Amino acid sequence: MPGTRGLGLYTVQAAMRSFASSLASKRLALLLPLGLILLLAAGVRVYDLRNNPPGFFADEAAIGYNAYTILTSGRDEYGSYFPVFFRSFGEYKFPVFIYGTVPFIALLGLTEEAVRMTATVFGTLTVLAVFLLASAMFDRRTALMSAFLLAITPWHIHYSRIGFELISFPLLLTLGLFLLFAGLRRPRLLVLAAGAFALTFYTYGAAWIIAPLTLGMLALLYGKRVLANPRPALLGLLAFSVLLIPLAVHIASGHGQTRLGQTSILNLGLRPSETAARFSQFYRSYFSLDFLLRKGDNSFITRHFLPGYGHLFWFQLPLVLIGAGFMLWKRRREGILFLWLVLVYPLSGALSDMSPISSRTILGPVVLAVLAGYGAAQLASAFPWRLRVTQRYGPLVVFGALTVLGALGLASYLPEYHRNYPNRSADFWGWQYGPREIVGYFKKVEAGYDDLVMVGEFNAPEIFFKFYAPEGCPKCRIGDLSLYNRGRKQLFALKPAQLVPRFKYATKHTVTYPNGEVAFLLVEAF
Repeated sequence: MPGTRGLGLYTVQAAMRSFASSLASKRLALLLPLGLILLLAAGVRVYDLRNNPPGFFADEAAIGYNAYTILTSGRDEYGSYFPVFFRSFGEYKFPVFIYGTVPFIALLGLTEEAVRMTATVFGTLTVLAVFLLASAMFDRRTALMSAFLLAITPWHIHYSRIGFELISFPLLLTLGLFLLFAGLRRPRLLVLAAGAFALTFYTYGAAWIIAPLTLGMLALLYGKRVLANPRPALLGLLAFSVLLIPLAVHIASGHGQTRLGQTSILNLGLRPSETAARFSQFYRSYFSLDFLLRKGDNSFITRHFLPGYGHLFWFQLPLVLIGAGFMLWKRRREGILFLWLVLVYPLSGALSDMSPISSRTILGPVVLAVLAGYGAAQLASAFPWRLRVTQRYGPLVVFGALTVLGALGLASYLPEYHRNYPNRSADFWGWQYGPREIVGYFKKVEAGYDDLVMVGEFNAPEIFFKFYAPEGCPKCRIGDLSLYNRGRKQLFALKPAQLVPRFKYATKHTVTYPNGEVAFLLVEAF
């Protein structure tokens, strides 16, 4: 009997060791590819942030400077103490991205890299959030494929390299969705989901349109399951309501309405029938092959896209269609939700006066990545493979194929993005290259001049003096040769075409675009 007991104990211990080994192997099989996907996502988003995109746009500088003043004084550039919305440029920027920039300013100083690194982190975390959401809604196979597809999507890569507030919107909405689905199993998380959904309204203007429609569909699909846990549901509703009070106050003040109306087709003075026709045309453009695969935005504003390239790789669109087809066929609530998101994500762009425009529809790459990931996962498991070895290794075959196709796509996109995009997008309709070099030279020689004058060939040019010279530049001003004063020693930063023949000039410094063309001449006029 003792021998039997010993044998039984040995068997149990061996089984436990085998189970632990199997569990560790499964975790490694999940964490290793996820880690590689996140490294890939971070790598393509962080590479050469200082020089590409070329220049540093006024909105980026404003976000960075306001984060800097919050860090150093607790106030924005206008002196408001820890504001909810930032008055900057009179358009009232959203708080999530600005406050999210503060720790990067603390670590890296008031630099372009600090502002853009914030976007990189938001973008990379969105890849992780997509993995978590797809795991909670579908399965880990779908989650890995969705995360990988978002990591390599040109649309999302581009906006993850720019210090614009819009990149915070898909992260907060995706996080809210994940916490909701996790909360259906662990009700305590419902309060956190409510908080994430509320914060989504403080990320970007498009959220004011998309988030309510998303929450409405969630209420229809999952309202009963949420209310089955009355205490966390009530606490979540309370938290959501309290967090939205500052937003309600902001909108009631008229500032929020002004922001929404600045670029809306509803304010173009068109007849209702004309507005409806234009909206329909704009809405459909977001599903066009030109927008998704061939050309990108229908715009001369190169800040938003790489000209000549679509926002997806060609192999992603068939996977999106397969994913949508399976969702329609299975008719599960999760599929209905994502098909709804496909329908609503273009709305904020279709309501703008310029379409298609990828910035207003920044939720698109997240939604389409999950659909494509779901399609790839269904292709791996539901396609009628005939050979047993293929059934076993089908997911590996599909993921391997995605990896190869993704590598080929990046091999085409990234060289164009890093070699040619800086040459094509540094001008006024791009990144308005030059203020860093101009203000840097001004600060270097300011002791030798009475006036340092920079031409106002930028959106909101004054912000660059604040950003690049936060300690102050009292001699710096915006203007042109109309400010010339023979009795003062002056240095002008002008475009070559602005040199007036009646003056003689001594060129002190030349600022060139990345393509070698002269952007600005820093001259003394006589």
